[in-house]
Amino acid sequence: MRLFLFLFLCSLLWTTDLCAATPRFTIKQDERGARLQRDGQDFLIKGVNWGAIPVGENYAYDLWSRSDADIRAVLDVEMPLLKNMGVNAIRQFAMIPPRWVAYIYETYGIHTVMNHLMGRYGFTVDGVAQSPVDYSQPKVRDAIKKDVLDMVQRYKDTPGILFWMLGNENNYGLSWTSSEIENLPQGERDAAKARHLYTLFGDIATAMKAADQQHLVSICNGDLQYLELIAKEAPSIDLLGTNVYRGKNATDLFTRVKAVLGKPVFFSEFGADAFNARTGREDGVSQAELLKSQWLDLYQNTYGQGQAGNAVGGFIFQWSDEWWKYKQTENLAIHDQTASWSNKGYAFDFQEGSDNMNEEWFGIMAKSKNDARGRYQLTPRPAYFVMRDIFAMNPYDGERSSWENRISNLQPRAYEPDSEALRSAGRLADLEKFFLKSANIHLESVQSSGRNTNKTTREGWSSDDHMESATLEWGFRPDPRLEASAAIHVLGHVAENKMDEIFYENRGRPIRVKGEDGKVVTLADQERVKLHRAQFEWNENLFKLEGFYRAPHGHWADEGDFFGLYQETYDMVGIDRYNSDAPNGMVFTGKSMLAGLKVAFGPQIYWGAKPMAIVKYSGQLMDLNYTLMHQQAFAAQKTVATSSMTDPGGRAARTSLSFKTGFFGFGSEWGLLQSGRERIGDLYVRTEESDSEGYNGSDYKVTENGKIKTLDTLAGKFRLIQGTGRLPWYIQGAYRGLVANGGYEVPLQLPSGP
Repeated sequence: MRLFLFLFLCSLLWTTDLCAATPRFTIKQDERGARLQRDGQDFLIKGVNWGAIPVGENYAYDLWSRSDADIRAVLDVEMPLLKNMGVNAIRQFAMIPPRWVAYIYETYGIHTVMNHLMGRYGFTVDGVAQSPVDYSQPKVRDAIKKDVLDMVQRYKDTPGILFWMLGNENNYGLSWTSSEIENLPQGERDAAKARHLYTLFGDIATAMKAADQQHLVSICNGDLQYLELIAKEAPSIDLLGTNVYRGKNATDLFTRVKAVLGKPVFFSEFGADAFNARTGREDGVSQAELLKSQWLDLYQNTYGQGQAGNAVGGFIFQWSDEWWKYKQTENLAIHDQTASWSNKGYAFDFQEGSDNMNEEWFGIMAKSKNDARGRYQLTPRPAYFVMRDIFAMNPYDGERSSWENRISNLQPRAYEPDSEALRSAGRLADLEKFFLKSANIHLESVQSSGRNTNKTTREGWSSDDHMESATLEWGFRPDPRLEASAAIHVLGHVAENKMDEIFYENRGRPIRVKGEDGKVVTLADQERVKLHRAQFEWNENLFKLEGFYRAPHGHWADEGDFFGLYQETYDMVGIDRYNSDAPNGMVFTGKSMLAGLKVAFGPQIYWGAKPMAIVKYSGQLMDLNYTLMHQQAFAAQKTVATSSMTDPGGRAARTSLSFKTGFFGFGSEWGLLQSGRERIGDLYVRTEESDSEGYNGSDYKVTENGKIKTLDTLAGKFRLIQGTGRLPWYIQGAYRGLVANGGYEVPLQLPSGP
């Protein structure tokens, strides 16, 4: 009984939102013009071309492939802004999943025009991609038609669909394939191609109406080119969408559509950029003035206003700036100010012989660079506030003179303070990209008797002294993918009674020398401020690049560096130990298709190293992990080596291949190394123990000179590991040829027992 009552109420209230899955849109025409109606009530499209592309991405970015949480985070920020402005429709392409169309409508009351591109930027038929598309080929036509009808089946029962739209100025694609907004092609040179295009439009529109009687069908044309062909070959469309960039008004567009096509028209794209090519500065006021004039023209041509009477609204281009638009695939993180085409209709910055249309500045919302989560911030330009006031008016209600005067009297400059206040808040957030990362003050009191090994005190020695210094490290994060830091070290007083003369640098200590006249002269070191360390990290989809100058970094022992070719470098401590410029270099780490590749290179990537590069590639074959490494020096050692861990002289090269896998319940690692190949043929001295007095009074005597052979450059090592149980252990063995130096031996870290 309750079900019957519910269905009965639904039958009475079907025209309301209570039971209808989505409202029904229809066209009503009479002698006063044409109207779009929503369940019998007049509906004017107050729309925008909406998209959410972060800075650094381009047309290939797909919001809908991200997690539900990421998608909802974007929608729940931007849709309330659209709703507050008075937007009732957005234009979307068939990539948006139906559930998000429903979410936008059911949560925010905003409809979606579902747009199939009809091969505008290419189409794949039988596995072969075509660009540009030849609309005369039967196979191509059938494939596009099937794809469109599949879209209809997928979306037709989705709440929130406003109507269907086919194409995106495909008539321009008959002459060129650029996806930028461009000047209208001259003449009708491609009329033969166009006839194939518009017959396909007409055929598909008819098929769509047969498959779905609930939604209207439109096409998106580039301006009014081929209007007569549209009227002849695609009479089944319900309304015409057109991308229009004519400046402050549409001139004869409405009257031509009325005379030739006799159907309602809406602007699928129109708007103005917010950059003044003449002054080279952002100009949101001029953008708002253009949009105000365009919408006044549109309102004046709506139903019953005494003019063409066939305008049913439009979609502003664009909701937010598209930083990728100028070169499409280059400089994606730069808001390019290059104008790419000219249009006399935008008089505020038009100059004869110069381009004035800035593709990346059409947003009525300005876009900031991404934050640490990879999300941008939007701030409204004056156009947002102007359109909010215009959308609050309804040309179907009241006298024309009333809303006409109110629109005419809107002053975009009056909204500039509101816009600038919000923009300033965003700019303050940009200042957070520069921050103090760490601060350290070092105070030390030094007491020393100054006595040497003979227990005599040095002349002029002070037993009490002190020293102080400060280190400030500043960070810079201009983009979530790039972070850099630099630590500045400032010296105060430096103690002169330090006993550690070898390991404590003398940068700030005065030097006393005798002049020619015998007088003592004190030379004060002026190097009181110095760059202590610096580093950066740049993350991209395919790689991570790290740079370091006197900054610590770890070894690669846990990444397959079985022979320790890449050494760990620890932080500099104290006031500035060694006063060295090492280590410094860069490390490249591959990701995605480059995963497993790692390269370290630089003039001194670790202590004592020559200019070199170390290349490592790790992979897995079934249960076997393998790592191939090559180390190549590019110059001979310029300074005397002070450690046995430094590389041998010359242009040294080392190559290793190592493996890691399970072995009967144990872990195992083994590998081969060749090192010192450039020394093959060099002579060396052999010695042996002697019962009698040997060379230079030692117990060894020189027996012969030997030559380094290939076998002397080879090394091998294995390790058997038991890392579980109460007593973890490992066994390791190795063979190394005479010159097969594997570098620093990194100890294996085993977990402690329970």
